[in-house]
Amino acid sequence: MKIRRMSFIVILLMICFFFVSCGQEPDFSIWYGSSDRNGIMIAIEKDFSAVVVATIPLEIIQGYQRVLADTGKQSDTLGAVQHLFGRKGDHFFTGTAQQWDRLASVLMDFEDIVYEGVRPSVEAFARLVIAHAGPLSKSDAIGTLGALASVETDLKDIERVLKGLEESKPRVRIYDTGRFLVQGMSADRMRTYMNQWTELVLHEVKQNRGVEIHD
Repeated sequence: MKIRRMSFIVILLMICFFFVSCGQEPDFSIWYGSSDRNGIMIAIEKDFSAVVVATIPLEIIQGYQRVLADTGKQSDTLGAVQHLFGRKGDHFFTGTAQQWDRLASVLMDFEDIVYEGVRPSVEAFARLVIAHAGPLSKSDAIGTLGALASVETDLKDIERVLKGLEESKPRVRIYDTGRFLVQGMSADRMRTYMNQWTELVLHEVKQNRGVEIHD
């Protein structure tokens, strides 16, 4: 039943995507990242008025990489994340569990809370980074974020985004795609589904910038 429902959703997305693709392309800066738990897409409107954060559980990404490998295609984690979401990335970031814990500790310090090893949710991370964008960009804490920078990304890119977030206080949408992705999907089907889902979400955000959390 779940597979049949997913097939219906894929068809619906394909129909909707046809109409979305005929319109103007949403104007976002795309950041792809990875942690010890998730692959991450952060889409930031160029005027910083809206931010979309979407995650894919690491085990799904690793399964996707294995399927690609079986067909002779090799991909690292960041490449697989970009491949699934579909948009070309402008910047990339990645970190170990220890680096993400360090960032969590810094963010908790801003809240006057002692970090005891229970890492905040993706939603909490996003909210805290935006809420403390100013202090993050102007203190020693910027080095903690800078340590996550990967290809095509340096400290100036991170500082620029933090400054934009501080000034605009954007509306935020957060999605956990692990809630609706099916482990048994083929690589082609999962990529097609996620590519179309990404375009529809960004289009909807462009048209109606609401504050919502989706999980």
